[in-house]
Amino acid sequence: MRRIFINDNKVRTGWRIALLCLLVGLFSALVTVAWKSLGFPPQRSHGVIKTAPFVISGVIAFLVVMLSTYITMRITETRTIGTIGLTKNHWKRNVLLGLPFGIMTPLLVVTTYYLSGNASVHFNSGLSMNDVLISTMPFFVFFIFQSGFEELLFRGYGLQLFVEATGKTWAVIIIGALFGLAHSSNPGADIIGFLNTSLNGALLAVIVINTGSIILVWAYHAAWNIFSSLVLGFNVSGIQLNGSLFTARLQGAEWVTGGKFGFEASIAAGLIETATLILLICILKKYPIKEKGINYFQPIPKIKPGVNTRRVI
Repeated sequence: MRRIFINDNKVRTGWRIALLCLLVGLFSALVTVAWKSLGFPPQRSHGVIKTAPFVISGVIAFLVVMLSTYITMRITETRTIGTIGLTKNHWKRNVLLGLPFGIMTPLLVVTTYYLSGNASVHFNSGLSMNDVLISTMPFFVFFIFQSGFEELLFRGYGLQLFVEATGKTWAVIIIGALFGLAHSSNPGADIIGFLNTSLNGALLAVIVINTGSIILVWAYHAAWNIFSSLVLGFNVSGIQLNGSLFTARLQGAEWVTGGKFGFEASIAAGLIETATLILLICILKKYPIKEKGINYFQPIPKIKPGVNTRRVI
């Protein structure tokens, strides 16, 4: 019986993946039941986003993944949650590197379309201080937690487990596909959006594996979402938000503009973001950032019986 759960004195990777997924699903279900039982308003009503519930749900999703990861690691391993890429080393440099690259893709996309006559960009002169307080700032907070939630879920502990189970190449492919599928239920989702999201999700996984840091891709992801929606006014994964500084609109066929899903489902956005992430990967290879977390993307040594690994890590 022990062999079913334990291999080389460690809980088998498949059971750790299953436990992580089970806890995320369980806590999510409990939150949903509690939300409805307490009579809290839905995130959307007739297609219109309700700001407060939407922002709160983003924070809760982040906490659910963080708690699920902590419990799984606490039960099955002997290391801390900081070893999944949430390291303090070089965190400022990671943030300062991730932010401009996150801004670069939507900025290059809108510039390309604008110069080719396929985009209009207008300053949102109707934006008031009240809009900033009740819409722009809350959604700014939402995107920080929402980006952290997605990075922890897809490129945190789960990525490490897939690397351990399948090797780096297949782990990157699997995580990319899961990231694309997770966005496939959003309004206006199509095959181009799926392929773009999957490819870029895979490239972000490569960055995490190479650096051992989630902080960098978290900063990239948050900057991408915030600049796209709250600065340029684009749809993000099919969601249109209020309170943007500008209103940018792309013109042309859906495969050119991304349709209802947003510009990230366009051919141009796919090519530009892929090139941006490849450039970032090349820079990181030339000027590597080595985090403690990177050790856990390498083959994990066998744990000898009686060895207290908590002191080693």
